[in-house]
Amino acid sequence: MASVPEGHDKPYKYPKMFVAADVVILNKADMIEVFEFDVEFFRRGVQMVNPNAPIFIVSSKTGDGLAPWLDWLTTQAAG
Repeated sequence: MASVPEGHDKPYKYPKMFVAADVVILNKADMIEVFEFDVEFFRRGVQMVNPNAPIFIVSSKTGDGLAPWLDWLTTQAAG
């Protein structure tokens, strides 16, 4: 899990954190504009080290993006 306030460069600074991830959650999406977070830069960084990991952009505050992530979790739990 990554958070918008942490910065869009996390996949580049800490690639090991993303290499083994089955899924990447980017939280605090409601703050993307405030922090001038470059979603595409972040996405490219993740895909560079782990092209198979799905990326879900969510906001726990507003609920945006939670449904696709929860659908993915349900599918994974079902096997």
